[in-house]
Amino acid sequence: CIVDDKGAVMIGLFGVPHASTGLDAAAAAQAAVDVQRRLVGVSVGVSTGRVFVGCVGPARRCEYAALGDAVNLAARLMGAAAKAHLD
Repeated sequence: CIVDDKGAVMIGLFGVPHASTGLDAAAAAQAAVDVQRRLVGVSVGVSTGRVFVGCVGPARRCEYAALGDAVNLAARLMGAAAKAHLD
């Protein structure tokens, strides 16, 4: 979970190495629906595709991250959903 001046962002990754079930897209979609049902007023963005997933940064500040077009698309969809809530 990331918290900044815009609020909190939670990122869920499905199909990461050594944890894939083969039904990862369906599990991600179901998780998004569950989050929206349980947490009123949240915005969700879901995308599929190949991304880089792993540790990024120097040893002292290393973070587990997901990077790529699918991550960016999910973030844009979440932003569009948030804007739609305000309109």
